Amino acid sequence: MRTTRIIRKLHKLTAGIVAVQVVLWMVSGLYMTSVPIDIVRGSHLVADKQSQYLPSANIKPMDDILLSNKEVMSIELRMMRDVPVYQLKTKTGREFLNAVSGKPLKPVTEIEAKQIAKTVYLGEGELIQANWISSDNAPAELGGRTLPVWQIQYDDFWQSTLYISAYNGEVSAARSNIWRIFDFLWMLHIMDYDEREDFNNPLVIFMASIGTLLTLSGVLMLLHAIRRQGWKFSA
Repeated sequence: MRTTRIIRKLHKLTAGIVAVQVVLWMVSGLYMTSVPIDIVRGSHLVADKQSQYLPSANIKPMDDILLSNKEVMSIELRMMRDVPVYQLKTKTGREFLNAVSGKPLKPVTEIEAKQIAKTVYLGEGELIQANWISSDNAPAELGGRTLPVWQIQYDDFWQSTLYISAYNGEVSAARSNIWRIFDFLWMLHIMDYDEREDFNNPLVIFMASIGTLLTLSGVLMLLHAIRRQGWKFSA
């Protein structure tokens, strides 16, 4: 009898702990399923990129670029900042070369970054700050995106931020408090409190397993109580 009481107390205590996580799963799941993913990603903040005509005249042959860059894994010709550019992927990262001169593309200046942001930003806020972001001061919300970038901050309700690549002048990411809330709840949901990426981590598997065992044991305890009381269910 005493053993049964101890088991029940442990069951209730463990259930209380698991219940907290279950509530977090429900709240985070509700938010993540209610808010459209395009809104979370900030697609509504950035104008669609218009296709640009790629001129063929005066462009250096691709073979010449490959001969002078031995470590190239892939190469792509595209328009960037109104200039034809070769985008090279190497073992050490990405390189951007002016397709006419063959010289490295100069990084986007602060003035250029602000002008690009003014062109693509669809929100209602005012630009309040532009910051140069490199590997030394990169915020976690950038993820693994190529650096450096310009961080363009706005004073709108959701504190929107655009990240503009310092090389190609394109919007690498759009963030707002909608995304930041999503990211925080995602962390609670998958229980990865460090990288916020591993949804197969041991902690979430452990909690889910304990929750399942508690449910099954609770059902067994209920059936045991019904049998002891001699309850009968009428049809």
